[in-house]
Amino acid sequence: MLEGVNDPPGRDSEKEWQKTLNQIARRSRKSRRESNLEGGGGEGPPRPTEEELEGNADRTAFFLRLSELVRRKSRESASTVIMTLPMPPPSDKSSSSSSSSPGAALYMAWLEFVSRDFESFLFVRGNQESVLTFYS
Repeated sequence: MLEGVNDPPGRDSEKEWQKTLNQIARRSRKSRRESNLEGGGGEGPPRPTEEELEGNADRTAFFLRLSELVRRKSRESASTVIMTLPMPPPSDKSSSSSSSSPGAALYMAWLEFVSRDFESFLFVRGNQESVLTFYS
């Protein structure tokens, strides 16, 4: 467990987060334009909505702070960072107890932010089942 993960993120992280959101919005617009030119009329990659961002400000602050700590601990000494993948949001909005449950776009933006600027970053996730391994 990282000490200080619940402290508020720094201003630099908040600025970088806004840059990340702007990049996602640009990619989404570009993808939509290209899809329309090809006659597909697709939506492009999703981007977090303002409602999601406002409703998940505390969780976003957690991921910004987490990103700061991962960088501080790993920037100089790690060629590869391996981190447990945070639990994704519920896949069915109707089963969520909160109307501000983060969607896939916001979840992916958080992961992109945490792993940005690293050459090699691996998120690992199990299936929440206990495993017992025997060596013989």
